[in-house]
Amino acid sequence: MSHFGDSFNITRALSSPSYAKTIWCNYMHWKKDGLSPEKIEEEYGVSAEDIGQIETRWQNKLASWKSSTALDENKYIIDDSDSSWDDAYKRGQESIQKTTGYEGTQGQKNGQIWNNVGQGAALGARVAASACKGLINGATTEFGGKLTSKIVEKTFKKTGKWTPAVQDKAEKQAGDGAFILIACALDGVSAATYRIAKPNDKQHNVVKELAVDMGNQMNSTVGAQANLLELDENNMALGDEANAGIEEANTDIVDTKTEYDFYRDALEYLEKEKTQGHEFTEDETELYEECIKYMTENTEDVEMTQEEAGSRISEIHDEMANTQEEYDAQAETIASVEGVTDYAASIDKTQKTLCYVEGGIQTASAGFAGIDAYKAGSMAASTGWCGLGVAYGAAAAVAGVAAASDVCAATEQFNWAEEAGKLVKSREGVEKANAESLVSYDENIDHYALYMEDVEGLELIDPDDMEAPTETDTSSNGTENLGDPNNPDDPNDPNKKK
Repeated sequence: MSHFGDSFNITRALSSPSYAKTIWCNYMHWKKDGLSPEKIEEEYGVSAEDIGQIETRWQNKLASWKSSTALDENKYIIDDSDSSWDDAYKRGQESIQKTTGYEGTQGQKNGQIWNNVGQGAALGARVAASACKGLINGATTEFGGKLTSKIVEKTFKKTGKWTPAVQDKAEKQAGDGAFILIACALDGVSAATYRIAKPNDKQHNVVKELAVDMGNQMNSTVGAQANLLELDENNMALGDEANAGIEEANTDIVDTKTEYDFYRDALEYLEKEKTQGHEFTEDETELYEECIKYMTENTEDVEMTQEEAGSRISEIHDEMANTQEEYDAQAETIASVEGVTDYAASIDKTQKTLCYVEGGIQTASAGFAGIDAYKAGSMAASTGWCGLGVAYGAAAAVAGVAAASDVCAATEQFNWAEEAGKLVKSREGVEKANAESLVSYDENIDHYALYMEDVEGLELIDPDDMEAPTETDTSSNGTENLGDPNNPDDPNDPNKKK
């Protein structure tokens, strides 16, 4: 559920108004989405009874909670339709492209594919050479015979061993082995072409860079989750502090107002008595003056309480508002990681597939080259008495080297495919974690909106009938006075016995 999947805590909900509000608002949101109370309890652990307890505990806040629009329209959220998200996504891709030196353009991808196609074509030519042995034999017998005659004639005339029988044998072997010479030559060309073209090599270097960088991306997205949790806890604590502060301040204001009302009632009574001509006693005069004094202090106390509480609430609100940038930063981190993983996804699976294809091509090429080397070697051994045997031997050497080269190439490609496969798994792990980070962001930015809305809605009690009284003459109706306490002979001194 919300709060990073933590199990619902009813004790916390009854002590934290901020936490309680997120639970209550989410519960109402789930019901609005059509979930039954039973389903909500099953999936999120919040029962209808829990909500009842929350509503009873925070009854004074229900009206503001019911008017909350934060979950339906969150002004703080950044999502994949926001320009900030797009910018961060692009920065992630540009950063990894700079690191790897590979942009992954369609032209580069086409070049990679055509390199593999070229190797496949080379193998196809070799297979065609073998499959068309009969055709090659028929077409090359006469040519091979004439060529061999010249080689044999030039070689054996020097030794004096030239005979028509020797010529016939050479011509027959030339015709039978002509396709071997062609196949061996194609084997050499194929191996050389691989070393020159080095298919999938650039992408392999990219895979190596990405394999290292995936660790960084995982750290980034996990770090974003941790930061979101910390932001949520801090803002929840600030919201609770604001609620506690406003509750304490309002309690003080109510108590002070009650005291003020007591003194006001007493003062009004005395004022009424005075207007009716009553002459205050010393105690009544003292009480009158105390009423004036305490009512003035009460008014000042309320003003001070309002000022201090209001100032602290404003500080809390500003502190919470400043964390908007932190939430944005976490969203941008998540977007950047997504940019990198999308870039990796456009390369790693294709690389894995093409490397396996190329490895298969090189394995087949190695097999054909090995067969060709064996056949050419056999021809060289059986024709060892003339220059044609040297040609077969050279062809066998070419095919043998090509076979060894193809084996190495196949091993290389299969290793690259394995590395790409590991990158796929690593990248998919990062994608899963980053998706969880995005869910966490969505949940916690909703909580943030609720916390802000709650603090913004807090109100201090402002009594509209409190004001410091003005002290007046305590003599009755202005015709009698209490005497001059500084003149012991004053006949109006009420302390003198008459």
